[in-house]
Amino acid sequence: WGSMIHVAKIAAETLADEGVEVEIIDLRTLLPFDAQTCIESVARTGRLVVLQEGQWNGGLGHTVQSRILESCFYSLEAAPVVIGALDTPVPFSPPLEDFTVPSSEHVIDVVRFVAQS
Repeated sequence: WGSMIHVAKIAAETLADEGVEVEIIDLRTLLPFDAQTCIESVARTGRLVVLQEGQWNGGLGHTVQSRILESCFYSLEAAPVVIGALDTPVPFSPPLEDFTVPSSEHVIDVVRFVAQS
């Protein structure tokens, strides 16, 4: 959700060229949380990757993942994954900030792995 939607779209376009179909759901809000759309997607695809800009530890991605898995755990065909920023203080310098948040290259690697699992 948020600014990571652009990263997700870049990754999805690259993966589409490799024959990997990616379904992106932009939550837009966490309250209310559109769990049903996410649950239907996992039931259809058998996969779940949550992408967040926040740090991996303490980010909302694991809460989102947990809420989805409460309803569709047995639909999974691969382990669910949360992608988040590095667990470091966010630097003031834009180039360093870009280094800490998830990149499209990292998302591509993770989604490729989940798709092959």
